[in-house]
Amino acid sequence: MPSRPSGTVPHAECVLDYRIPDDAWAAADARVERSRVIRRSGRHFPILIEESVLRRQIGSMEAALRQAGKCRGHFRVSG
Repeated sequence: MPSRPSGTVPHAECVLDYRIPDDAWAAADARVERSRVIRRSGRHFPILIEESVLRRQIGSMEAALRQAGKCRGHFRVSG
């Protein structure tokens, strides 16, 4: 096991101890790129959601309303 530099944060210790690649920046870049693709005008993605998911409340009503407000205009419900 490699020696730890003093003042090392837990994430860095994990990377040092287990030789886990520190790919946080690459993961963040990939997430931003996926977001760009999804938000690009004219794109359509069919999504199937089970009814029980729509009925389960996770978090506060205020949080749900904020999230719904962000999604307004991005989704169309088809029956």
